[in-house]
This record gives sequence, C-alpha cells and structure tokens, in this order.
Amino acid sequence: MAWRADIWDRPGPARPEASAQDAPSGGPFARFLAALRGQGGRWGLWLPVAFAGGIVAYFALPREPPWEAVAVLAVAALWLTALAARKGRVSLSLIVAFALFGAVVAKVRTETVSTRMLSAPASVTLTGRVERVEGREGSAQRLTVAVGSIEGIRKGVRPDLVRLTVRGAETGSLPGDHIRVRARLLPPPEPVMPGAYDFARAAWFDGLGATGFSYGAPEQIAGPPAGLSARFAAWLARARIAIAERVYAVLPGRAGTFAVALMTGERADLPDDVVEDLRISGLAHLLAISGLHMMLVAGGVFWGVRALLALSPALAGAWPIKKWAAGTALAAAAVYLALSGAGIATQRAFIMVVIMFAAILLDRTAITMRNVALAALAILLVQPESVLSASFQMSFMAVAGLVAFYEAVRDWRAGRDRDHGGGTVHQALRGTGLYAAGVVVTTLVAGAATAPVAAWHFQRVAAYSLLANAAALPLVSLLVMPSLLLALLLMPFGLEVWPLKVAGWGLDAVIAVAHRVSSLDGASRIVPAAPGLALVLAVFGMLWLCLWRGWVRALGLVAVLLAVPLAAARVPPDVLIEREGRNVAIRNGDGELAVMTARAGRYSAERWLRADGDAATVADAARRPGFSCDRFACIAQLERGRELAVVTHPAALDEECARADIVIATFKLRRDCPSAGAAIDIWALRDNGAHAIYLEEEGLRVERANDHRGLRPWVSVSR
Repeated sequence: MAWRADIWDRPGPARPEASAQDAPSGGPFARFLAALRGQGGRWGLWLPVAFAGGIVAYFALPREPPWEAVAVLAVAALWLTALAARKGRVSLSLIVAFALFGAVVAKVRTETVSTRMLSAPASVTLTGRVERVEGREGSAQRLTVAVGSIEGIRKGVRPDLVRLTVRGAETGSLPGDHIRVRARLLPPPEPVMPGAYDFARAAWFDGLGATGFSYGAPEQIAGPPAGLSARFAAWLARARIAIAERVYAVLPGRAGTFAVALMTGERADLPDDVVEDLRISGLAHLLAISGLHMMLVAGGVFWGVRALLALSPALAGAWPIKKWAAGTALAAAAVYLALSGAGIATQRAFIMVVIMFAAILLDRTAITMRNVALAALAILLVQPESVLSASFQMSFMAVAGLVAFYEAVRDWRAGRDRDHGGGTVHQALRGTGLYAAGVVVTTLVAGAATAPVAAWHFQRVAAYSLLANAAALPLVSLLVMPSLLLALLLMPFGLEVWPLKVAGWGLDAVIAVAHRVSSLDGASRIVPAAPGLALVLAVFGMLWLCLWRGWVRALGLVAVLLAVPLAAARVPPDVLIEREGRNVAIRNGDGELAVMTARAGRYSAERWLRADGDAATVADAARRPGFSCDRFACIAQLERGRELAVVTHPAALDEECARADIVIATFKLRRDCPSAGAAIDIWALRDNGAHAIYLEEEGLRVERANDHRGLRPWVSVSR
C-alpha cells in the first residue's frame, strides 16, 4: 500500500484544537493521546529522531554486537516497516523500525571503516602522500599524510592515515606531495577521564590511525601517481591554500586569519586570544561554516542572479528566472562546500540549501521542518557517528528551534491583516526594525535551543551572547560575507583587494565586539560536566517543543526542567589520574581540585578543571594546598582521613605501601601493596586508561576510562 502524502508534515497552520464539547472523556491522559493523534504528518518528523536514537544506543553498548544480533535487528526493522506500510501512515511501529535501522547502519559504518590504529608509541621513518596542510608556512603546521610505508611496522597493521605536527621548520609541503619524514607516532588520544570525550572513536571514523610529531622538516621524494579522486582532493586543498595566501597578502593580521576561516574553513592560524574571545562572547559559531554562511553565500548568489536577470523585462516575463537563479545558487553552494572542507555543519547546511532550492525548482515551499528532518536523515545515513558530535547536535538543534519558532509566528499571523501602509521612510524604518528584531529573536531562539548541548560539551555558558550577536551579526551578514563572496569571484581576475579590505574592516569590528563583550564581568560561566542522561533528556524535551504543535508541545518543558536537577546531581571524583601517570589531581579540604604539577599532563589537567566547573588555570590549581612532594614521592591528605601517595622512585615504595590508602606508581609494581585500598601502576593506567577514584563511606570506588568505552574496535590495550 502506498504511503499517505502526510508522512512528512506539510506547511500550513496547525489543526484547530478541539472545542470543550468535543474534548475526549477520560481525563488529562485521554486529552493528551487525542492531541498526539491529531498531529497528523508531524509524526513523520520523529523518524530521524528515532534513527538517531538507535545510533546512540549502538554507541552506548559495552561491547561490539555480533553480526547475528544485527541481522535480527534488521529483520525486525523490515517487519515493523511492513506493518506500518499496511496502515499507510507513520505509526509507532515505523518509529521503532527507524530506531533499529539506526543501530544497524551504525554497525555497518563501523565495520566498513575498519581503521588500522597504532597500539603503542613508536619512533619511525615513514613515507606517504600529503593530503592536508594546516597552518601557515614557517609556523607550527599539521600534516595529514596517507601512509605509503613505515619502517618497522608491517603493512597489515600499520596506519593508513597519520597526522603530524611539524614545528620550527620550513616544510614546503603541499597537498599531493610525497614526503619522507622521521617522526614519533602515538596512538590516537584516549579520554582524559572516565566518560569524557573519546578522540580515538572520532579518529576511527576519520580513518586516522595515529597522531604525532616530526623530528625535522619532511623530505620531498618521488612517489607513485595518485588516483583521480586523490588528485582532485589535492587540487582542492591547494586551491584553499592559494586562496588563503591571496587573503593574507591583503589582510596580514587577525582579520586575515578570520577571513580565511570563513572562506576555506582553515582555523589553525587564528590567534588563541581571538578564539577565546569569540567563545566567551558567544560568537564562536561564526567559525563553523554552517547555515549562516551557506545561506549568505547561496542566498546572495540567488538574489544577485535573479536581480540581474530581472533587469530585462522580456527575459523576466518569458522565462523562469527564479528557477535559473536557484540553480545558480545551488552550484555556488556546492563550490563553497568543496572549498570550505565539507565539515558536518557545512554538509548539513548544504543539504538544507539543496532541499530549499529544489523546492523552489519544484514550486514547493522551501523552508519547513520536513526539510530539516530530511537533511538530518541524509547525514546520519552516510555518517551515523556524527550524531555524537557537538557540531551536528548544535547545528540541528538551532535550525529546528528557529524553524519551529517561525512556524508558530506564521500560524499566528495566518489570516491577519498584512496591509502595512506608509511612505518610503516609514517602510524603511519598519524594515530596519524588523531586521533588528529578527537578529535578536534568532539569537535568543538559537541560543536557547543549543544551550544544553553547549553546556554539556564545552562546560561554558556565554552570558552576553545576545549582546555580542546583536552587534556582530549585522556586520557579518551585510558587510563581511557579501564582500568575501565578491572577493572570491574576483580572485581569478586579480581584483580581490578592495572587497577584502572592506571585509577586513567588518572583521576587525567583529573581533573588537568579541573582545569588548568577553571583557565584561561574568561574561563566561563555567558549568560542571553533567551525566549523558541529562543531555538526552534536555535534547528530547527541546525536540518535543519543536516538533509538535498545539498545547501538547509545552510538555517538553517538563523534560528540560527535569534535566537540570539531574545534571546538578553529578558526584565529582575525589582523585583523577592521567593515563601515563604524569599528573594527578585530588579534591582538597576546600572542595577544589589541586593538581600535582603544572609541567606535565597539562591538557588532561585543563579538561579536569573544566569538567569540575572550575575556571582556574593549571598553574593556579598546582599552587593550591594538597600535595607535598620530594624527589621520591608526592603525598596528599584526602577526606575521611585517607592518604594518597604518588611514588616516582622504587626506593619509596615500601614506606608508602605500608601507610597510604591509595598508591600510584609511575613504574611497574613487582608486588602488591596489601595495606592499600587501591594500588595503580603504569601498566594498569596504560591498559585501562585514565582513572577516577571516589571516596565513599564503605571504601574506595575506582572507575577506569576503558570501562566506559567498552570493548569496541577503537579501544586498544597496550600490552
């Protein structure tokens, strides 16, 4: 049986609420069910949500599921889909089927990628083809290299792709070059604490098998000819570098690095203080080439081409110039996607643009929640792992929130008098006011929709984001992006200087706004890390608000509000141990994290402090009372009368094993510490990852990073 046309929501006002006389009997629950049944095609909008839920469930499994179990899920999903097809509409069985399909697709993607990852550090000589160059010549650069050979590592286990940092040397490398380099390779970094972000999982799906650094400048060598796709990728990468150099020739300062980030997606050259100001002020989203940039580029081309064609009345009257403009805008969006590096947010934005302009070509409404759902489903089918990324979550939550808000505004305005008379001045003032109000409302809605995701991933809330965006977005949309687009179009003719200078003025102003706002008292608030369940509950509540219509959508606020106490109920660890034992943090008598040293394991220590909601620097945390160190060991007194010892020399081991409750050894323990509640040596850390210890009345509770990661393909054991 064919699916009904309302499987996806169609634009238009929501169905009228039932009158009091027509309200179903049976109390509030019956009214709730009746309201859900009355949502019609809105049920179809939950299919991508269910698909994403199945993907999340797959990644939450403690071990990799066998193919037999996945086959059962696939059969069950097909059977449920057949049941739903008999009804001809979206039903609960189809939603469950999509959840199962999500898990199946995630498993297939994991097995298809099958990245070979380095299991232990190694100093090697490798050869390969440069695929990407990040950073400017003469500074620290990162090279992504497709490996040809690695001395000492056989072909069956060597990584296919590595990322190297080259410092203090003129690399002279461009994408497509073949190089030989002496380097120190490391396995992809693991979580800095149990439950933290897993870079190794992201590296698995990126095909990245190792990271590291070079011992010197790479040597250019001859190599085998690359395939067509590799040559095209190298050409694109070189084009991005060439564009960046043309920009730097006109804008050598901070504005130039900002312009390059907006044009090519290359952010490695942005100064750290500018990035920090953008984050604190709530303007960091400008660095992610997403919906705003894609729509400004595609929309600008659409408007410009249509306006140019409309100059000819005969052409405008006889031919579909609107569709011609839409086709040209699609081509421009595809070029921008390729030049910008095609990140997740950019892919999502491009798919939205494709759907929007395809709707124009087919004489359909362009911007609907259905298009958002289709874009999400398209990305998740190809890259299911992206559902775990902050980029995917924030971009889709922002777009869903904005579309839902303007749907509500459209429904409210349906049937109202739209005759806005007045002279030219009145119309201009009204248009300016509407634009200003639109910037404010857009910032508020997008900020509210993405706040739970931003707080969970980054432990930061930008208090003055509305102020910063209200000042910066008009500059970006009216001055910067049109100028950069014009500069890009004029570069082949060498006429990009003045458009870039104009863009530079706007970008200097945006940087000034970010710095001024970030300097205000209380501009940035660090929030403690929250359990993953709190994020799931908050996102579900926000989606409930966005996807339903009528009074029933307000129930989503209940889920959002329930997520707040759940996040606050997190019990922070009392001891944190870095994977290599180079740094340890304890919770001192003041309830703050005190760090053993500021010289080693700084990245882990920074993440520990942020997860604790602590804005202190690592150096500040190292000066806090807690540790007492000599050349053999560091001792710390913990709550409940317990003692921790970090033993750095075997000569101190007997003494500390006899008195300490927790013993951490930076070497291999040859015997047990029977009097210690926990004895952790370097092998235990390398096998199981970073440790967290909780001091409880009944004893010590030890959590290990790999216990949270499970037995998955991207999790390796050192020995």
